[in-house]
Amino acid sequence: MVEITKNAIDIIGNNTFNFVLDKGYYTAEQIHKSQKMGLTTHACVPNPASNAPDNTYNVSEFRYNKELDYYTCPAGEILKNNGNWYNKRAYRVKQYKTKNCKNYAVKDLCTKAKYQKIIEHHEFSEALVINKSNIAKNPEIYAQRQALVEHLFWHYEKKMGF
Repeated sequence: MVEITKNAIDIIGNNTFNFVLDKGYYTAEQIHKSQKMGLTTHACVPNPASNAPDNTYNVSEFRYNKELDYYTCPAGEILKNNGNWYNKRAYRVKQYKTKNCKNYAVKDLCTKAKYQKIIEHHEFSEALVINKSNIAKNPEIYAQRQALVEHLFWHYEKKMGF
């Protein structure tokens, strides 16, 4: 996709356009690289999965402090990392946790894990935050993509018997 992005910039002659991506046809790294090329990305990115027994403690409710590099849980506990990056399939992550979880009164509301909740923050998380902000500022841009493209796919799938 990055190559297509470069071609689009060359054809248009600038990088000041909105880059709208369809669900599931991108990676966080590609969003990151597109933003580094100066594009404003608009990709529908799902929230991180969370199996918290109480929705109050879903990962999306934890606040990240970029400057000091830690998370704060809804109950006020600080989750820190050890500074190491861990390799996943396609990217690297830092893991954030606190030893206070094990004996914390709300632990059972937050996680089913035996000892503590672990939040993984991948190396392209900031690009996804920027992307989410772009969509929040201009939701009509992604909605227009849906209105233009989904209708065509519906007709095609109907014709093909899906």
